[in-house]
Amino acid sequence: MNLLLLLLLALVLTSTNGFTNTVVSTETASLSRTRIFYQNEDSAVQQHVVTAPATVVSPSAPIKKPTIYPLSTLQELYDFLNEDQRLTAVKYYAPWCKKCQRVGLHYKKLAYDYGDGVVARRAVDGPIRCAEMEYSDVTAHVMDALQIEAVPTLQLYRGTKRIWESGTSRVQELTKQVELLLQLQPHELDEFVERCSLDDAGILEQAYEDSFFDNGYCYDWEDEAACV
Repeated sequence: MNLLLLLLLALVLTSTNGFTNTVVSTETASLSRTRIFYQNEDSAVQQHVVTAPATVVSPSAPIKKPTIYPLSTLQELYDFLNEDQRLTAVKYYAPWCKKCQRVGLHYKKLAYDYGDGVVARRAVDGPIRCAEMEYSDVTAHVMDALQIEAVPTLQLYRGTKRIWESGTSRVQELTKQVELLLQLQPHELDEFVERCSLDDAGILEQAYEDSFFDNGYCYDWEDEAACV
């Protein structure tokens, strides 16, 4: 009799508390959810959803497109240098020159790090400007007037004062010079430019003045006879 009662009691407990569970995990691009299904013997399904915090993905930083200003005449070079007192790097090159092509890659990196550019369709100013002049039949006389003996050649100006030049065309040397000058105080930079301009001998200024005579213009307005 007692054994029969124990069997009946065990049957009742099994019918009321017997549950099986199944765990299913799903993930989406924005969040992760874990669904836990509880199923009893009557096939009634209960669902509990646990939502994990969404993973925030930061958008990639906008990419800067460096700006290297093309120049083709002495007038363009003079006006470009004279309109801004920032340091200005100028590269003289030829499209058929293999070394110029290698230097051009490093020069573009300099323009990316320190020069003007475009970010998210907006023009941004850098601490320096970068320009270039391609050797051609049109620009050959300009390079002669500036005493450019070979390509590639790199120069660094502040205003119309040339303060650095490299015939070996090592952009690394130009980069180091730029970094050093950008650390100077304004008055220290002015003093440095004055010292360098004495060695420059005013080559650009002289070439620009001579271009007036080459184009038939009179530069000496006080003595018209000097223009004949």
